[in-house]
Amino acid sequence: MATNATIALIVQSTWLRPFVFIQLTPLSLLLSEEDRRDGRTALSVSRAGGSLSKTTALAPRAGLIKTPTKTTMTATHTHRNDRPSLLAFGAAVAIGTTLVIVSLQHVLLASKQPNKDTLMDSMLTRARGSYLRSHPRQDFMPATDLSGQDGFFSTDAVAKRAERAERDDFFPSGLFDWHDEFFSPFLESPFLKEFQRQHHMMMEPAFKMDEDGDQVSLVMSIPDVPLKDIDIEVVGGRVIHIKGEKTKDSSHVSFDKRFSIGQHLNESNLKAKLTKDGDLVVTAPKVGTGKKDEVRKIPIQEEFQEPTPHQSSANKQTAMAAADTIVSQAAGPGGRGIDALCLGSGRFLRSVLVPFLSARCKPAVFQTRGRTFVDSFQSECGDGVVDGKGLAASLQYEADTKQFDGTVSTDNIEVYAAGTLGTPAGKSHLMDDLLSKLNDLSVIGVGVTEAGLQSADKQCMLDLTKVLCKAYCNKLKCSNPLGRICVVNTDNVPNNGDVIRGHVLANAEKYVSEKGGEGFVDFVHHKVAFLNSMVDRITSSRPESNGLVPLCEPLPAKALVICDPGRDLPQWMDEGDVQSRFGVKIRHDQKELDGDIALKLRVANGTHTAVAHLMSLLSLANTEALCDKSPASETILSYLDSLYETQILPAAMNDGILAEETNAAWKDWRQRLLHPHFGLSTFFITQNGAAKCGVRLGPTIKGLVTGSVCKDDAGDQSLSVSMALAVACLLRFLTPVSSKRAKEPGWAERVDDAMRRGVYVGWLDRKGNTADNGKKTVTYADGLRYNLGEGWYEFRCDCVLRGRTPASAPNDANRLEREISLPSALSKLDGRQPSSYEEVVRSYLLHPHGGDLGSLLEGDDVDEELSRARTLDTFVSSVCTLYARMVNGDSIIDLMQEMATKQHVYANGFASPCACLAGIPSSTQNGLKPVHYKPRSIPDESNLLNSHSGLREEEVHAVVFSEVSGQQVIDLHTHLLPPSHGALCLWGIDELLTYHYLVAEYFMTAPASISPQSYYALSKQEQADLIWDALFIRRSPVSEATRGVLTILVALGLEDHVKSRDLAAVRKYYDAFRDGGLSGVERFVEQVYRISGVKYAIMTNIPFDATETQHWRPKKKEYPATFKSALRVDPLLAGDKKTIEAALKASGYGTTLADARQYLHDWADTMQPEYMMASTPHDFYLAPSEGGGALAGVQKVGVNESAMKTPFAFADLPADDCKGCEETDNLPSVINEDSDFLTDVLMPVCEERNLPLALKIGAHRAVNPSLLSAGDGMVAFADTGSLARLCGRFPKVRFLATFLSRANQHEACVLASKFRNLHIYGCWWYCNNPSIIREITRMRVEMLGTAFTAQHSDARVMDQLIYKWAHSRAVIAKVLAEEYQKTISSGWTLTREEVRSDISRLFGGSYEEFMRKVLTE
Repeated sequence: MATNATIALIVQSTWLRPFVFIQLTPLSLLLSEEDRRDGRTALSVSRAGGSLSKTTALAPRAGLIKTPTKTTMTATHTHRNDRPSLLAFGAAVAIGTTLVIVSLQHVLLASKQPNKDTLMDSMLTRARGSYLRSHPRQDFMPATDLSGQDGFFSTDAVAKRAERAERDDFFPSGLFDWHDEFFSPFLESPFLKEFQRQHHMMMEPAFKMDEDGDQVSLVMSIPDVPLKDIDIEVVGGRVIHIKGEKTKDSSHVSFDKRFSIGQHLNESNLKAKLTKDGDLVVTAPKVGTGKKDEVRKIPIQEEFQEPTPHQSSANKQTAMAAADTIVSQAAGPGGRGIDALCLGSGRFLRSVLVPFLSARCKPAVFQTRGRTFVDSFQSECGDGVVDGKGLAASLQYEADTKQFDGTVSTDNIEVYAAGTLGTPAGKSHLMDDLLSKLNDLSVIGVGVTEAGLQSADKQCMLDLTKVLCKAYCNKLKCSNPLGRICVVNTDNVPNNGDVIRGHVLANAEKYVSEKGGEGFVDFVHHKVAFLNSMVDRITSSRPESNGLVPLCEPLPAKALVICDPGRDLPQWMDEGDVQSRFGVKIRHDQKELDGDIALKLRVANGTHTAVAHLMSLLSLANTEALCDKSPASETILSYLDSLYETQILPAAMNDGILAEETNAAWKDWRQRLLHPHFGLSTFFITQNGAAKCGVRLGPTIKGLVTGSVCKDDAGDQSLSVSMALAVACLLRFLTPVSSKRAKEPGWAERVDDAMRRGVYVGWLDRKGNTADNGKKTVTYADGLRYNLGEGWYEFRCDCVLRGRTPASAPNDANRLEREISLPSALSKLDGRQPSSYEEVVRSYLLHPHGGDLGSLLEGDDVDEELSRARTLDTFVSSVCTLYARMVNGDSIIDLMQEMATKQHVYANGFASPCACLAGIPSSTQNGLKPVHYKPRSIPDESNLLNSHSGLREEEVHAVVFSEVSGQQVIDLHTHLLPPSHGALCLWGIDELLTYHYLVAEYFMTAPASISPQSYYALSKQEQADLIWDALFIRRSPVSEATRGVLTILVALGLEDHVKSRDLAAVRKYYDAFRDGGLSGVERFVEQVYRISGVKYAIMTNIPFDATETQHWRPKKKEYPATFKSALRVDPLLAGDKKTIEAALKASGYGTTLADARQYLHDWADTMQPEYMMASTPHDFYLAPSEGGGALAGVQKVGVNESAMKTPFAFADLPADDCKGCEETDNLPSVINEDSDFLTDVLMPVCEERNLPLALKIGAHRAVNPSLLSAGDGMVAFADTGSLARLCGRFPKVRFLATFLSRANQHEACVLASKFRNLHIYGCWWYCNNPSIIREITRMRVEMLGTAFTAQHSDARVMDQLIYKWAHSRAVIAKVLAEEYQKTISSGWTLTREEVRSDISRLFGGSYEEFMRKVLTE
């Protein structure tokens, strides 16, 4: 007793406590063996009696972390010392020695007590040395880029972290960053904490930290501690110090906690409150610059408990002794009548599964964590709580349903027991008591989310395993048809029943050494049915109900779908009326459930994901906005309808899902989505968006690509812009603010704050909803917020891609592979062109945790894989186009309006194919493959044209090829005539094959038996057959003329016929148009113009040719605006008096110069030509002028429509319909500079009418007359002197010129730079070959910039427009891309708008500018 008294004296001396541990450890020898074996026994001392006592720590309260929340002092036990007196004497000596030493220490240290400054320094030093924050920040910073270049991996992560560590108010620990920046606990040495617990009577309160909007709270559990014994003070504005003590009759404990205060808290406005549950709540607003007092006391407000309407005065005792389990009297004695058990009390389980079970069963609900559910029934127990178990007359909870008219209906759902597994007593009540009394157990509902199903060692899986083990050990009966207990989960984890079964079996294997052993494993295999299920009912909670009262949408038809292939469920569950009443479907085939899941994922979840991201970006924070009838909501609904009709429905049908079922699912979901009084937060839906793309949108994309829709000629047309928009909006949402965008006030701080918390900050659409967008920060998920007024939101994304460092030059092969998060990859490409995003987007779409489209690249054969790869590339490119527009500032709502109103490329609205948005594939950007016209996917008003970053060198090719492809052209010179001109309109396969280029090529290798005369004696079809066989069958079609035919046929969709060399099939295709007569020809011409991208073509019209004049006089034939005329005047330029006089006389004019001028004026009035034109030879000799001559044989006829329906009508023309056709372009064409016709007729008329004169210089006609037109065109050097003299002599007349000889091109460029009334255009005749086009275009760009017209087709057959322009676009684009790269390398920042403007000039814009030019002397 003396020894005990001495110990008590020492411990009660507070100033001695820090030193007691020096001698107290040997004192444990005096404890009994029982006490020393008990690891939970703590040494404590009673203040009153000074005797030793044992203290047992209880389990922590639910919801809090750290150490036990309560320290209960047990009764005092005095320990006798029955050992020999020698041992007692030794102990007494040791104690005495201790007292002396401690007294001396105290005297020495008393003079060195720290002041406040040294105390603060000590605390901070200790914090730096020992503090580790509880939540390490996610490593979302990009990996270090060893190359040091800008791109995916340009951030020096280590340096950045070190820099932040120095500027933060946090206590740095090496180079580690931490997540919690508000309250941070100081952690002590584990040994010291244990010693304090055992020897200093120190309690370790549990605590947690919460964040709610603009406020942060620190909650510390200190039950039974009175307010008067709690003290809170702030030290130096940096540390909050909380201490207190709890004293009872037989015990005394204290606590002492310190927390650092982060820089983002306003410590001057700290508030404290002690709740009725014994929780100390310290709150502080975020972001403050309060005064940093040295030491400041914080007052504490006490919360008083007031009775609720459901709580009688008799409940005061109940609150002190709350029941962990409450059983309804309706469950029978001890709950024997209970036959269904629910582990979990989530809102969905309580709003769907429990009501369904209550229809015929008596379910019990046990909350897995916490006790809020069972506490809601405490008032029903009255005073009948014994050993934590309560008995109630009945147990019912409420569940609300928000109807479409806004009213709320409330159902009272009966349960037969309620409990918690969050306390040892509650778990024991279920496992050891209730399960031993049940007569029957048919169904176990499991309210476990995806997190709870991640592994077998999750507590919920362990609890379920134990329940089943108890059922096995107790030999619990099951009344189900096959005697198998059915386990049903209420979360949408794929194959959730199978997953749970695997976890339970894994746990069961661990039970073999316990009671039951291997028999339990067999029991799980054969006596438990784990059923797969699907749930679908939107559920929130009644306001101010603390989540206890579910608030649901009206019951859907498939709120819960359970697959019961073995028919193990109770038989009553198969009754249709019961199922319809509770929104339950019981399936007996896994394929049926798979279909239900597929429909839910594709229809409901897919459209939900698509709409949530775009609505969030538009500041439409709740889906109820879809019901407001605004233009934006109508557009969004139109978009969703199209997404379903053109994407989801066809894909579902391709995958074997019936259209009837799919339409029913969409009808049901659309109605639910448009509930005007029950919407969901769109921001909430966006969570985990990166993975949702693959889960919810991926199946539809796969179904469209691999299904039967893609087997027809549509190819990748099945994927529409509506799907591309969904993915682009998702990626736009996952794009954080880049460093360039974070320069505005407030953004840098906001971004830094988010980075420390492991989240990203995005920016809202500039045209988002502005109504009611106050600057209120809203928390929409755990640690995630948005502020519509300030235009920002936060998000998380853990999708990590394999990226490459940026290219230092185009086609740079020395690029390193790095891992990078999706948001970081996207933000580093801020302001780029669509092609720059393709690598990231493709990587994301193929990623298993992203778009999950990797399986698309696995086809049955190589051809199928290549086809799918091309389809994927098209889709990626279309997504990138929309995404690039969004991040460059184009509003999403503007994009949707373009689609909805069918503007620009969206001819079919939201159903327009993705191909209309795709850029030119990189494989085509080589100048070798044809580049066909494709309308621009980026309109002139897009911000993308003037991206602030300009074009990167590696982007130039993609941008130039895209812009060249999208540029409509003005074809300055052709020999085409409209369908209204009958036989003069040449088109069709036979005209293509008998074009003079191919005729000349044919005769190079034609057999000697075939002479030109015999060839021309054949019909057009027979001539075409010879050339097809000789140049396409017997030889490869590698010449430009033969390759042109292939390009035309493939562009017309005849690729299969080309591969099979089936000329007959090709002719059949053309016959379909020919059978339509004039309208058929017009349709074909429109198609050619559309494919070739020709805005309008300028014809060659000859008033001196009777064959053509019949279509102009006496009445001009009508023709479309896509044809414009040019008045050919070769005889006037050459001074051909005979031809001129003959034409004048035949038309009733005199033969004077005035008559000749009037003749031209009249024809100009008739034709309204773009210009006068003539073709001149290379030698410019003056032909002798002969008088007389007349135009004879003129026969004026109209279009013979019946003849046009005849096969090959355009190939075999009647003689009177085509008289002189071969001579059409063989008129005398010499320049007589001294001719009166030139100086007194042609030039004055051009000047008076402001008409240019177009000259084609260098033609040498009739080189081989026997070949007719195929014998023209020997190339020879021409003297440009005549052109120079014309430009100088007639400065008010504009001249357009092109040369046939390659040797003249340089001289022509020099000449064009000397005369402002001269414009060079095109690559004529034999210069119209890719190699020559490339050379001439490069030289012209280098010498003239963009002050010329790059090309004209010179086409004679309508179809040739397709190949002439497709081949020319490819070559010119390649040249321009290389020239632009030189410009960028020289230091110029180039924009897409500038590129577009240049290309527009080169393909006709410069010509139109030249035509508008006003010339003076």
